[in-house]
Amino acid sequence: MLRLFRQCFFSLLILSVAFPVHSREKNLYGRYSGPRSLGPYSIDRDISIRSFLAIFGTKPSGKRTYCFADKEHGLYLYAQLKDDISGRVANVLLSSFPNCKNYIVLATTIDPEVWKTPEGIGIGSTKEEVIHAYRKPVFVSELGKMNDVGVIAGIHDPGASRTSIGDSSYLYSCLINDKEVCREDIRATRMGFSKNKLIWIHISNSE
Repeated sequence: MLRLFRQCFFSLLILSVAFPVHSREKNLYGRYSGPRSLGPYSIDRDISIRSFLAIFGTKPSGKRTYCFADKEHGLYLYAQLKDDISGRVANVLLSSFPNCKNYIVLATTIDPEVWKTPEGIGIGSTKEEVIHAYRKPVFVSELGKMNDVGVIAGIHDPGASRTSIGDSSYLYSCLINDKEVCREDIRATRMGFSKNKLIWIHISNSE
């Protein structure tokens, strides 16, 4: 009887340890675990470009990409519209380096205390802080100067910006498996790091 009790006890102990690990890995697929917003921009609801630009005291001018710079805080930001005619913001990228080429860049204030995620992740956060906030990303990639397309607005050829965009990046998005995305959840966030520090974050509800 004592032997049977010990076997049951150890079986339950193994299950109690294994279950959280299994649940954590399962969360990589079938759900989006990244940030839901960056500053005033939320990917859980559509925001018009007019409302977004009002934050910076400007108005739409018929462009698809709008670029801003705050040299005092060392922050740069651009917002892009969706490809349709809805006039809604598709994505926003915030960085610690100039991120626009061949576009007019407006001087403004980009308050680093405002332009964070609800979990407090912002430029300068560490990889450890990001993983603590959002768990393991679905993809980890190495970066070089040839990976600047999609980070630097206004370029189409890899390496054309001649800008260092960091050494690694994390991707948070909804995947069914390692090759298939979730059709009904197109939210995605990419984060770029240099020497363990976050130097850019790209958040989108139109990937």
